[in-house]
Amino acid sequence: ESIGLRRGLGGEDGESGGGVGKSTSEDKRVSWPLVLIIFAISFVYVVGQCCFSSFFPLLMNDRFGASPRDIGVVSTCYALVALSFQVLCYRVVSRRLGLLGVGALGALAIAAGLAGLG
Repeated sequence: ESIGLRRGLGGEDGESGGGVGKSTSEDKRVSWPLVLIIFAISFVYVVGQCCFSSFFPLLMNDRFGASPRDIGVVSTCYALVALSFQVLCYRVVSRRLGLLGVGALGALAIAAGLAGLG
């Protein structure tokens, strides 16, 4: 829930819904450099994830001679690691690094994984 949404619904200022539809000049300001940075990080993340998802099975088969079953097991293990991080570590990391830092860390992790594979 964003601050602007809370303010608009009257949650932060103690209003009882009377603030719906009201906006302030503070709510209208957009930090374009931050938007562009988040867009760039999201773009790198999506491209990295697409490359990984598309080429990982081929790489596993070509380089390591993995069978479809082996590829499925390894992919499932990677998914479980990602899920474990999201459930157990995300909140702590996001408090320390902020949303932008978490996005950058994720993009770097994907880049490192791709570089390590090949």
